[in-house]
Amino acid sequence: MGVQARTLVEQIADEIMNMIQKTPYRAGDRLPTEKELCEKTGAGRNTVREALKILASRNILEIRQGAGTFVSGKQGVSDDPLGFSMVEDHVKLTRDLLQVRIMLEPQIAGLAAQRAKEEDIEELASILREMELVMEKRRLFGPRYKISHENCRMHS
Repeated sequence: MGVQARTLVEQIADEIMNMIQKTPYRAGDRLPTEKELCEKTGAGRNTVREALKILASRNILEIRQGAGTFVSGKQGVSDDPLGFSMVEDHVKLTRDLLQVRIMLEPQIAGLAAQRAKEEDIEELASILREMELVMEKRRLFGPRYKISHENCRMHS
């Protein structure tokens, strides 16, 4: 699977999104007109319209015919239920999310251990043995030994 190229419309949608984040727009604030957005982004009117529609479909914007385009109060709820796309400081967000994981995951693992069936424990032991084997081969053969799905299965 390669990286898919982003369309011009998606790029302009990202540019408008960045503009919203950097120009502290609040819910209900009116965006510049389509003409002004065309001038700011260097894109054509149809491209800007489609980009605005993408952002509206993600509940980031509201398009009110005859009135203009406004920042939605939903903060991107459809594709982004927690509103992470509206957070400016992604480094802080990452740290905060890691802290939440550190608080939650031990409790979840403990509950999973309490509820584990014998076959679950056997499967985990088998996975652990496979991982140890891969680590040992990597230690013996160095970087030449490639880890692949065939020699180490991953479960989520």
